[in-house]
Amino acid sequence: MTLRSELSEIANDAPALEQAYRHALEADQEGAFIAEIIALANEHPDNILLATWMARLEPAKAASRAARPRILWPVLVIVGLVMSVLFYFGLDDAVLELPSAQFWLPLAFVAVVAAGVSVYLVAARRRLWGWTALVLGVLVVLGAYAVLFMMRIEQGNQDSLLPLQYQDLAPVHFAGLAFLAVLWAVGGHHTAPGGRHAIIIKVFETAITIGLLQAVLTAAVLLWGTLFTIQGLPFLFFDADTPLWIKLRRFAAVTGVTFVVLLSTAFSYNAHTAPEEQDFSSGISIVVSFMLRILLLVSVVGLAAVAVVIPFTFMEPFNSRDVLIAYNMLQFAVVAVVVGIVPPLQAQDSLRTNKTVRAGVLILIILTVLVSLYALAAVVYRTALTGLTPNRITVITWNAVNIALLALAGWRILRTGKNGWVAAISRTIHVGLLVYTISATMLLVVLPLVFH
Repeated sequence: MTLRSELSEIANDAPALEQAYRHALEADQEGAFIAEIIALANEHPDNILLATWMARLEPAKAASRAARPRILWPVLVIVGLVMSVLFYFGLDDAVLELPSAQFWLPLAFVAVVAAGVSVYLVAARRRLWGWTALVLGVLVVLGAYAVLFMMRIEQGNQDSLLPLQYQDLAPVHFAGLAFLAVLWAVGGHHTAPGGRHAIIIKVFETAITIGLLQAVLTAAVLLWGTLFTIQGLPFLFFDADTPLWIKLRRFAAVTGVTFVVLLSTAFSYNAHTAPEEQDFSSGISIVVSFMLRILLLVSVVGLAAVAVVIPFTFMEPFNSRDVLIAYNMLQFAVVAVVVGIVPPLQAQDSLRTNKTVRAGVLILIILTVLVSLYALAAVVYRTALTGLTPNRITVITWNAVNIALLALAGWRILRTGKNGWVAAISRTIHVGLLVYTISATMLLVVLPLVFH
């Protein structure tokens, strides 16, 4: 039984709620308890007991939001240096010239990033080591499987569609699985829906922070190099053509990029607190929320315009592969907007009366589902004419997955009403992570078996 189900059953039983709260404290699940109480109170505004619990938990929630991210410097430095050394040797000419390096090296780099970020975030709380090792182990096995088939395909029939398409599809799906592996590792296997939702939004914040820090680092290096050049001095006092300088430059570059990723993660996500206790009321969180609200408006207007134009250009996706690709990329963009614009459970009280955002999300979902069904029909039509290919199986799979998840989210928003729609989105995201993981894994594993 999930925590949500348990609390729903005892929502009118004061002693049982008190006992559940004590159990949550003992299990280090206070954040999850607070998140679920808030969600239930918003779904049932007439429940006086839940309203009382919200008032009681307000100080704990405020303290959680006020907690500033604390960087675990020893772990960050050690993980960063290990990752930098691995990247440095991975970019060595001798390694790049190894047989099939173009297949396994990119996947190895992605796995190293996923492992490094996961280890840092898990080490801060000193929990979930076994679970994290299992998740990363499965990721490595899937990567080895993909590399093995890419190498076998390379040695096989070069006229087949599989070498041309699977070698493009496998790295993309493996990168997606690496991202999902971090979410599963950090969230654990008992995290509430709002917790996984919180982690995903923190990923958005981390991506923006990475861009900002990388821009600052690049500007600093350019400024430093310009000053040395003006003075007529070799940059860092090394001749740029010497082997020593080339090695130092490579190590400095990989170290800089590595620590930008780790520092951005540490700044955005407070690894010392549970996912449900993350702060979304300050800093880059406000910027992300504002940007996504603007993007929501732009997306709704754009999709409405597309829906109006479709009758006049109805056969375009049926005849043009590029148009079809654009429609499919649109789905993932809309999923990102829906996930990012809705705050997780612990912050939903700030949006419970925001009818505009709820209406915008609902309109966006409805328009996207309609346009996606149109695009799916075009894919099926092209498949019926010329047969199945790895690309078409992939497109049909992700079309079906995204349409189903968006439709589920829209139905839950309508069913729960204005007080419970945020929690409904979080529960859909919880399901979506599992569906995405299974779909990406199946495509990575099954495609070479079907077409080899």
